Parts: sequence; structure tokens; C-alpha cells
Amino acid sequence: MEACGIFWFYPIYNLNHGGIGSVPTNQGASMITNGAPNDLLNNFNPVTIMVTIPILTFVIYPFLERRRLKPGPITRMTIGFSIATLAGIVGALVQWKVYQLSPCGTHASSCDNVADISIWWQIPNTALSAISECFANVTAYEVAYARSPDSMKGLAIAIFLFTAALSSALGEILIPVITDPWLIWIWGAPAVALAVQTVIFWFRFKHMNSENYFADNVDPPQVEEQQVLFKAEA
Repeated sequence: MEACGIFWFYPIYNLNHGGIGSVPTNQGASMITNGAPNDLLNNFNPVTIMVTIPILTFVIYPFLERRRLKPGPITRMTIGFSIATLAGIVGALVQWKVYQLSPCGTHASSCDNVADISIWWQIPNTALSAISECFANVTAYEVAYARSPDSMKGLAIAIFLFTAALSSALGEILIPVITDPWLIWIWGAPAVALAVQTVIFWFRFKHMNSENYFADNVDPPQVEEQQVLFKAEA
């Protein structure tokens, strides 16, 4: 159940995953599209994931493992949270630029003319959000499966998915404030919250940062004892 406590750090993470609600689409509608639909860039999320996962699995992780530097599960989730924080900051910066270049200033969403900035500037936010999934979400599924009894694996995964529902509910609550001139904060505030949460998360769960802890379903003290015995036998 301690491992399930990890999942309650995901609602704020999910708010940084591509922005809250329709904010990315709203932002794209205020930018130059050159004929591209303002929701086109959503397709870059799965494409980025399909490219990143093989690179991590077959290149980066084996390279680090050969040098005994492969990050543990808590480290991987922390990296994912950090990248998502960066994605939120990038989204806020792009929104700030939209306001700077829009003929209507901080009321760009309702302006008849778009800001002189290309919609392709949304790609960094989309790509960073997708890369963060490869660290945070993939590892969370591993945790849910490895640290639960056979009869409760489905329940553990359901608890993790429930955190996404909480994020959606929070996004619905925030709909009234998702409007000009507050859109910079709609991007930036979740990023700040996630940055603070990431620090708390690391110090709260760093004692679980062991592949053996999740693979063997044993507690950290037992992991340390097994490692000592292994070194003694070696």
C-alpha cells in the first residue's frame, strides 16, 4: 500500500501534461496556423512516445546499466515530473509570447486577429509532455503491477487510473478561470505546484529507489540485507 501512495502525486502531474482542459487548443487558436488545424499537434504526443520508448529501452537504459548508472524507479518518476514541470513552463512562456504579439494584448483568445507566432511553437510543450510520460507513467504502471498481490493487481492499476479522473475533475472546476487574461497562470501555476511536489516526492519515496524493491515485492530493509549477503558471497 505504500507504493500506492506514490499515485496520489499524479493528479498535479497530469495537470501539467499538455495543459488543463482546452488551454492548448485555445492557445493554438490565437496563433498562426497556415492552414493546420489548431489541434493537430496533439498527434505529436503518441509519435514522440513511440520514438522515445525504444530509445530509452534499447539505447539509454542499457548504456547506463553497463556503467551501473541506471536510474531507479523513483528517480525515473522524478525525472518525469521534472520534465512535465519544464513542459508547463514552456507552455506559459509561449502564452506570454502570444499575449505580447497579439493585436488585442492579453485578450488574444477573443481577438479577431491572431498573434504573429506560429502554432508549431506548441511542439516543445507537446514533446516534453510525451517524454515525461515515458518516465513517470510507464514506471507507475510497473509499480502498480509489481508491488501488488496477484489478486489485487487490477485494483492497484485502477487506483492509479483514478488519479487521472481526479485531474480531469480538477480541470472541470478550473474551467471558469480558463480565460484571458489569466492563461499564463493556467500554464504556470500547475508547473510551480509540480516543481514543489517533485522535491517532496523525491525525499518522501527515495528509500524505495531500488529495482529489487519493486521486482521482488520486498521491503527496503530486506533489499539492503539481500544486497549485503550478495556482496559477502561474492
